[in-house]
Amino acid sequence: MRTINLRPWREERNVFLQKRFYTQLAVTALLAASIVGASYYYLTVMLNRQQDRNAYLTSEISRLDAKLKEIQELKSKRERLLERLTAIQELQGTRPIIVRTFDELVEVMPDGIHYQSLNRFGEEMSING
Repeated sequence: MRTINLRPWREERNVFLQKRFYTQLAVTALLAASIVGASYYYLTVMLNRQQDRNAYLTSEISRLDAKLKEIQELKSKRERLLERLTAIQELQGTRPIIVRTFDELVEVMPDGIHYQSLNRFGEEMSING
């Protein structure tokens, strides 16, 4: 029986499989590195977009806070004006009463009496003369 030496064929096959393994390992490493790089780039872009959104929201909030402060100032100014308007209306409303009071004093006081002072405290009047 003859013996066949298969060793050189096996060695060539082992070298071929080893080269193929290292090639596949390199391709896999390159693919993994590109996936990691793409993921890093995508996450960086998303983070920058979110930071831009946050900055926009912060600026809008500060702008709206300024408008809110202005509105509150306008409301307080309106309240002060309404108080002044009410005071003026009260004064305008009591004007005819004073005129009517003097007219009635002339009619009620007898002739020849002169008065020196007239004081008013709310609804009460004090006449000296």
